[in-house]
Amino acid sequence: LLIQLSVHDIHLFHQWYTSTLTPLIAYLFAKNVFTKGKQISQLFWVLVIPTFYFTITAIGEHYVIPELVWPKKILDPEIGNWWAGRARGPFLQTAVFGYILGMFALTQIYLITRPYRRFLKLILGISIAGALLALFFTYTRGGWAAMAVGLITLAVMRKRFMPILISVAVVGALLLSAGILQSTGGEDLEDRFSNTDTIENRLGIISASTNVVLDYPLFGMGYFQFREKGGEYLKGLYFPFYGYIKNKNVRHVVIHDMYFGRAAEEGLVGVLLLLIYVFGVGRSFIIKWRLNPQEPWFNRDLLAIFMSVIMLYLAGGMFIDPRYFDLPNAIPAFFAGLITGYGNDRYK
Repeated sequence: LLIQLSVHDIHLFHQWYTSTLTPLIAYLFAKNVFTKGKQISQLFWVLVIPTFYFTITAIGEHYVIPELVWPKKILDPEIGNWWAGRARGPFLQTAVFGYILGMFALTQIYLITRPYRRFLKLILGISIAGALLALFFTYTRGGWAAMAVGLITLAVMRKRFMPILISVAVVGALLLSAGILQSTGGEDLEDRFSNTDTIENRLGIISASTNVVLDYPLFGMGYFQFREKGGEYLKGLYFPFYGYIKNKNVRHVVIHDMYFGRAAEEGLVGVLLLLIYVFGVGRSFIIKWRLNPQEPWFNRDLLAIFMSVIMLYLAGGMFIDPRYFDLPNAIPAFFAGLITGYGNDRYK
């Protein structure tokens, strides 16, 4: 409460709402409403619709086909973060678009392993492939890495997902191979991998965040204050295995992760609250995973999907701070609510 009350500027209320209140609402809603597997499956089917929309929009952005993009403001380079040839969707941010696509694709991987009719599985297969294509068109390494972590989580937890995960890996390999060719009006895959500017920028921000924590260890410099004051803490620093990062190489004083950045703005107390939240969800997951009541309603595959989305969120948090956005912040909280609420009406 002390951290949240440090907001003095009324224009920051929206950020506070999206970063703090929206995830809480999503968590409580999922925990108390979606407690049955059938409800959750129906929800996953609903997510197929926006996935097709995201895919069509991403293709239109990447190949510059305005007829496929809606709303047209997505094509406006003056709004949001825009790079030629990179899909950003209605979120106007490539990383956010990538994380949403990854989360939606994971839910459909669950559906395609269920005993549905072939026609429905065909629709799911097209949707998953489209989501992977759209994710690729974001050209966001953080989104790719986070999706990989989600898939690895599934592979480790449930062997039955292995055939579909192998198929996803093959599709990913084909996309990477095709991505060597330069995209229309944008940067190609080789340029994206060889670009170290974003790496140096993130390392510089980590260095600045560490310096802030040294000055404000408990409660940080203040809620959403890093953008205005973080530049004062930029100093050159040597990183093992990488080299020396000069402060002039840091182009944007914007937090790029939810760990060091949170420590800078909310202090070690804020990081502790995040860890308590994560460990609490993990504890609830372990309890449910070990439950195994041998009843039809209990489904470990579903629990594995929940955890894969959480792991995608935690891995993605190393590349972007979801507090600045609504859906990337609320969806993982929603899945945390699914974990804690799943089957509560049965085994209590």
